[in-house]
Amino acid sequence: FFRTVPLAGTSGHGMEIERELLGKGIRICHSDRFCVRKGNEKSFLRVSLSSAGKIPTLISGLKILTNTLIPLFLG
Repeated sequence: FFRTVPLAGTSGHGMEIERELLGKGIRICHSDRFCVRKGNEKSFLRVSLSSAGKIPTLISGLKILTNTLIPLFLG
């Protein structure tokens, strides 16, 4: 089970975002992985909600994800 989180303006920076979050223990997939052509303006993150296993782990991961993404939205 997964959700997508819109992340406009990050096309071409997917690997950087993935690495930053992986360093914080969060594994996500940026839409750059699924892009067939360059310049896709509808960037997103694919976030798996079922891989956490337990609710406390999911809550912790979502907090880390939120705190990491807020600066990108306010940027």
